[in-house]
Amino acid sequence: MYRVDKKVTGKKIKLMMYKRGIQSKVLAAKLGYADSSTINRWIRGETTPSYENFVNLSVVLKCELKDLVHLEQV
Repeated sequence: MYRVDKKVTGKKIKLMMYKRGIQSKVLAAKLGYADSSTINRWIRGETTPSYENFVNLSVVLKCELKDLVHLEQV
């Protein structure tokens, strides 16, 4: 069985944002959020995006899902 490692996934999201030059408030707006608090919780590893948001992140950040998600074996 596998699960999403929240902390590592958050770091991967942050890295892709950095590579694309996108700030959390801009990413939040592109994903339809009023502010960046949800994005910041993802980056800190407190929560993870839904599957739909992972797909939308990959589109906005022009990357593959594997570039954003880190799975760990449990």
